[in-house]
Amino acid sequence: MPTALSETPEPSIAYRQRVDELIAALQTDQHQGLTSEDARARLQRFGRNELASEPPTPAWRRFLVQFQDVLVVLLLIATAVSAGLWVYEREAGLPYEGDRHLRGGPSERDDGSCSGIESRSGGRRTSRDVGG
Repeated sequence: MPTALSETPEPSIAYRQRVDELIAALQTDQHQGLTSEDARARLQRFGRNELASEPPTPAWRRFLVQFQDVLVVLLLIATAVSAGLWVYEREAGLPYEGDRHLRGGPSERDDGSCSGIESRSGGRRTSRDVGG
């Protein structure tokens, strides 16, 4: 613990000191605090009361870090193989067009077989027909 008034307390032990000892070590007043001159002098001597921060990580490095996971690499390889086979075979449409019936678009099986439902509902459109 610092004993002289000119000595500043070690920051790691300042919380262990008694209040009157800490005030004396910091050369300040408990009720009025520092004067403007003292504050300017301490700002010049010790600098701003800020923590040093690390420089931000570049976006390209954050992007590349995503590929360190084995599962991500495995999924990318599977996607490449699937796309390569699709290009080689070309028997079907684009790989993402296979789920057209799930998205509510027209499908190859749309032969009007649901027309009976429309006649039973009196020709009204229901919320299921609209998609809401």
